[in-house]
Amino acid sequence: MSDQFEKPESPKLKPMIWAKPKAYDADMPARTRERQGPDYIPGYAERVMANNLSTSLVLTDAVKQKYYDREFGVEPGEIPVEFMWVRVSGPNGEDSFSATEDLNEYAKRGYEAVIVKDKDDFVVQFGYAGVTAFPPAAHVGADGLVRHRDSALYYVDRIRADKLEQERIEDNKRLLGHNQPGGAVAPSPYDFNEEEGFTRQLGQQT
Repeated sequence: MSDQFEKPESPKLKPMIWAKPKAYDADMPARTRERQGPDYIPGYAERVMANNLSTSLVLTDAVKQKYYDREFGVEPGEIPVEFMWVRVSGPNGEDSFSATEDLNEYAKRGYEAVIVKDKDDFVVQFGYAGVTAFPPAAHVGADGLVRHRDSALYYVDRIRADKLEQERIEDNKRLLGHNQPGGAVAPSPYDFNEEEGFTRQLGQQT
């Protein structure tokens, strides 16, 4: 019997998902196709992803542009509305107290229900917000709501959405202040005004 042990063969590792570039599909950018989920809104989702990427302090402009062209198929730009899927019923369509509470809370924040006649009407109403097609996982309910399972699509204008974000930031500051010496909190790198929403303070970086 040999004293030498045979070295077990190493298992073959699967390549990482970005190891081999996928063919570019002009009708459905690769990243959108891979990440498409039940909350996906064509056109709007790509613009949101492009805007998020544009804030990166790590990627060069050239790299960002490749993502805009090959992955998202759209340049960063203003989005005049913010969509939100809000629970309006229980999982099987039954009345739900918690869903009613959620709905009332979003109504207080200024969110309005998206009401359409049909799928094409959704694009007509919100094409100005970058929407290019009806959400593929959703349907139009008898009441005109854009529905998916226990949720319906709501929206709010950008200025109101920025106000809500500012309120959230201020709430977080107050909470953090209780844990800081003297209640001090770091200043925000953003200014907020009624007409422009959030604007970057000069000389600040995030």
